[in-house]
Amino acid sequence: MHAVLRNRNYAFLWIGSLISSLRDWALRGALPFYVYARTNSALATGLTFIASALPWVVLSSVAGVFVDHWDLKRIMIIADLARAALMLLLLLITVVPALFWLVYFVSFAEACITQFFNPASMALAPQIVGKDHLQEANALGSLNGSVSRLVGPLLGGVLLAMLGPASTIIADGLSYVGSAIMISLVLVSAAPRGEIHQSDSSEAMGKWTAYWHDWLEGLRVVKEERLLRALFLVVALAAIGDGMSSPAFVLFPTVVLHLGASAYGGMLTALGVGNLIGSLLVGQLAKRISPTRFIAVGLLGEGLAYLLAFSSRSSALALVLFVISGTPVVGWQVSAQTLLQTSVEERLRGRVFGAYVATLSLLLLVGTGLGSALVAPLGAVSVLTLECCIMLLAGVVAFVLMRNPLDATTACNR
Repeated sequence: MHAVLRNRNYAFLWIGSLISSLRDWALRGALPFYVYARTNSALATGLTFIASALPWVVLSSVAGVFVDHWDLKRIMIIADLARAALMLLLLLITVVPALFWLVYFVSFAEACITQFFNPASMALAPQIVGKDHLQEANALGSLNGSVSRLVGPLLGGVLLAMLGPASTIIADGLSYVGSAIMISLVLVSAAPRGEIHQSDSSEAMGKWTAYWHDWLEGLRVVKEERLLRALFLVVALAAIGDGMSSPAFVLFPTVVLHLGASAYGGMLTALGVGNLIGSLLVGQLAKRISPTRFIAVGLLGEGLAYLLAFSSRSSALALVLFVISGTPVVGWQVSAQTLLQTSVEERLRGRVFGAYVATLSLLLLVGTGLGSALVAPLGAVSVLTLECCIMLLAGVVAFVLMRNPLDATTACNR
């Protein structure tokens, strides 16, 4: 990882990502509490999550098409500055209570802009670090998320409690500006990323038809490439399992272990610590394990660790297993991202990554719905056990369908 951070351009990109990730988790730790305090309504609080989640399902795939034709660095800077402006708009709710609905508008709009920022960031990293260090760079990106997950909610909660909602919103806006400054210091070519495909008919119908053509082309690439098909299938299974566990996991410490409500926070912290440790280890392990194998081993490791934790009636053992699960979880997620980056030619990365995020987000929602419906008739433990079985199945499918690692160079030249 040190070799990657010695790369000046990646160091600036990484710092910008860390600032942005801390901001994201700080707002997650403050905004829902603020909404609930204002409305005393769980439904109103839940709407903030729905407003943020919808763009990930409906826009991420389409946004990737546009990203493939725009300057990546410019997209990221504009996205950061636009999101900073949205945070200033959110300040209005602190002085004009009647504008409280802006919470939902800003949450939705910010998530829409993020759909352009994320694929641009994903597509820019291979240009900066090269394929030899890409897995390490992705592990460092995962480290950002792990650190932010531990520190961000606490930071947001402290700011909200001590200085009020305005302080959290201002800090959020300033972090976007800081991220934009870091990205502006990254030195990359500003050359066009490729001409928009236009046939005679598309010339008559304009650029929108050409973008539609390119979006379909991204889906066609996923359909035709054996490795990508396998990856999407494996991730689809994992997303459904992950989503199913969400409602049942909330009940696990109280209903199953008969602990207080604070135990839920302790288990989230254990997962965060595990992800942090995993982020540090994955960069080293990636030198010895191919991404395809890491995906399979990681899913099997996650499924087994969770199965043992949910079968346990010892809170201490469960916490230890949640920490241990961090390495396989981070390992397969980082490897899946690396595989996407190395198996898709540069001009198609944005749209394929967008399809990947859309698939992941949609099936997470599907899994959450299934888990919510099954908790009452089956019980929390049964649903959590089913989630573990789906994760183990995803690992087996990865071993079977991704057993012959595809050479990245060959894939990109096809």
